Amino acid sequence: MERQRNLLSCQTGHGLCNRQLLSTAEAGEVSDAEHQRNILACKTGNGYCDASLLSSSEAKEIADIKHQRNLLACETGYGFCDRSILSAEEAKQIGLGPSS
Repeated sequence: MERQRNLLSCQTGHGLCNRQLLSTAEAGEVSDAEHQRNILACKTGNGYCDASLLSSSEAKEIADIKHQRNLLACETGYGFCDRSILSAEEAKQIGLGPSS
């Protein structure tokens, strides 16, 4: 019962996780679950995102998602809009450019 509880804690990131109690296969599963949680945090902006743990393709995907999230915030007025990362065309389209 204790091993199962520990495994669940390790897999979910909730509670205390004692990695020494994990088998090699379980440790691999836990590492995969941690990586997926990190990707989710990076994609959604909820929770701690450790960008150093992302592959180059994951980092590009996350950057694209963050850019789209920022563009949406600028378009709708909901959330934080960082105008400095908008392209000139994007700023113009949403009425933030110099010719608006």
